[in-house]
Amino acid sequence: MLQPPRSGLTPLSDDAFKLSRWKTAETLVVLDALGDAQPSLSTAWTQLDGRNWRFELRAGVKFHDGTLLTAEQVAASLTAAANAKPKPRILDGVQLSVRTDGGNAVVVTTQTDDPLVPQRLSSPQLSILAASAYKPGGVVSPINAGTGPTSWRPRTAPARQHSTASPTTGARKRRAAASTSNTFPTARHALPPSGPERPTSWRPFP
Repeated sequence: MLQPPRSGLTPLSDDAFKLSRWKTAETLVVLDALGDAQPSLSTAWTQLDGRNWRFELRAGVKFHDGTLLTAEQVAASLTAAANAKPKPRILDGVQLSVRTDGGNAVVVTTQTDDPLVPQRLSSPQLSILAASAYKPGGVVSPINAGTGPTSWRPRTAPARQHSTASPTTGARKRRAAASTSNTFPTARHALPPSGPERPTSWRPFP
C-alpha cells in the first residue's frame, strides 16, 4: 500500500518513489529487471576514469512548464540534490559534483572511484526537474516541473493538485539506443499504474 506523502512530494525525500510510480518525474538512467542501467533522459554514457562519467542527454525534451531540458539544468538539478540537507539516501557517503560538457552532455564526478554511478543516477531521488521546481530556502516542488508522461498541475485552490497527461514530454519519445562502451535497447515501455495511487490520466509510451 502506498503511504501518503511525508515531505510535500519533494524528490529529495522518500516521496521521490511516489513521483516515479506516478510517472511525473524521470532520471538520467533507469534499471531493467536485472538491475542493469538503461537510457532514460540520457542516451549513452562513458566512464572517463574511476571518478568521472560523461552522460549524453536526450535532445528535444521539455519539462511540463514548457522549458527545455538542457545540460545546464541537469547539472543544476543534480547539484541541488548533492548539496541538500539532509542528502538523498542514495548519496549517503558520496561526494558528487556535476558540470556541463559541450552543448548536450554532463560529467558527473565523485570524490572516490565509484563504479555504480549510473545505478545511483537511476534513483527517483535524483530526478531531473525544471528550474521552476527549486524555491527559496531549499524547497523543491515537483509541481509542473517533471518530464514524465503525467504532470502535476495546481488546481484553482493552491493546496490541491491534479495529474494530467502531458503530450510533449520526453518520456514517450522513442528511447534511441546510442552507445559508447555499452549497447542499449531501442525502447522502453511502461505498464499502467494500479491501485489507489493511479493518476487521474495515464497514457502509455509509444
